[in-house]
Amino acid sequence: MSDGTSPTGTPRPDLNGRRIKHPDKGAVFLVDTGFKRLVSTPQIYNRLFVDWKSIEPVKDIESIPNGPPLSDGAVLVFAEGGDKLYLVDRGVRRLIGSDELFEKYGFSRKKVAVVPPLVLESVPAGRPLSP
Repeated sequence: MSDGTSPTGTPRPDLNGRRIKHPDKGAVFLVDTGFKRLVSTPQIYNRLFVDWKSIEPVKDIESIPNGPPLSDGAVLVFAEGGDKLYLVDRGVRRLIGSDELFEKYGFSRKKVAVVPPLVLESVPAGRPLSP
């Protein structure tokens, strides 16, 4: 991968949107496009997700390839007057295409930042979140 991560194993798109951790370790990951992405701090986690209760223990977590960690500045955004929600992460905005997808990923509506449309448009568009 171009971000320096080296995937091992087969991507698991069937796990997209799940927040997972090894039963005996503290690190939490978000599965995105079949790759596990480290949520490196509680601050990042609390800025995005609804709760800590929905994190699933996965014993064979090492079989899921690594993707880039969520960035320290990852945030959920909505443009004033708009109707689309985005995850802004690693310098790009990624469309969250439906309410169902928003819920599947465990995001919190209370944590969505409302920004002027020009601010959101200044962030390059990336690949939409995968169902």
